[in-house]
Amino acid sequence: HYLTSDLILNVGLRYDNKIRTDDKTVSALSPRAALVYFPSKAFSAKLSYSRAFVDAPYFFRQNTSNPYRGSQNLQPEYMNSVQLDFLGTFEKLNLSYDVNLFYNNLTDIIVNNPSIVISTDPKYINAGKLKVLGVEAGLNYQLPSFHAHANMTWQYAQDAEQYYYTNHEIYSVPSFILNLAADKRLLNLTSHKLWLSGNMRFVSKTLNKANSRIPGSEDFYLNSRAIVDLGLRYDYNNTMQFSLDCDNVFNTIYEIGGSFYVPYRNPSRTLMGTVSFKL
Repeated sequence: HYLTSDLILNVGLRYDNKIRTDDKTVSALSPRAALVYFPSKAFSAKLSYSRAFVDAPYFFRQNTSNPYRGSQNLQPEYMNSVQLDFLGTFEKLNLSYDVNLFYNNLTDIIVNNPSIVISTDPKYINAGKLKVLGVEAGLNYQLPSFHAHANMTWQYAQDAEQYYYTNHEIYSVPSFILNLAADKRLLNLTSHKLWLSGNMRFVSKTLNKANSRIPGSEDFYLNSRAIVDLGLRYDYNNTMQFSLDCDNVFNTIYEIGGSFYVPYRNPSRTLMGTVSFKL
């Protein structure tokens, strides 16, 4: 609804009613509201609130095996989010930007059950809570023969209960990520086109949880890293394409955390060539 020529109010309400395989019903209301200020293409601002949910996965609701035993009584997970977004386009400079400030409050997160008494107790329950604030930003530059894009995310875990968190950090989740990507057209003939692409991804150091199976084990950090990828793509007459890609050009050795105590070693330098045809 237009409140004025450059001020818009957007309000919505979603209702979900789901019948699970055991004939139990799960329902949820998901409201949203946004106030948008749009004075020009170069600048606009949006303040919004939304509530979203995702139902408990079938795997955890129906699994009866001992390592992953869940419960049919698991409920959906919810997130309440407040966001302030700034975006715009500078057409003469071929630039566009987007900056998003967010605050997410997640509740009823499915986590490991810390108080199992008997062997039939579920190993997963709706007990986790997490409050996160952060910034996401993106910048685009585009010409017919050159494209460049940069984006970053920074997040800070404000508080949590019964979640994989300590000292305002989330286990196995980096607090800062930066991506830089560019594509340059090297050849532009009627039947022959050649593009060179590159990407750099920087990830800050990441906290990894101690291995509770080893006495005296302590939390530790996985190193920050910057990974560079390159690619070359040749198109012939819009019918045939050859590409050559090199991931992790500098053969950086690094590990990432996950759902297990032991971090995973990521692949070293990888080369891949493809040929494709359009019929």
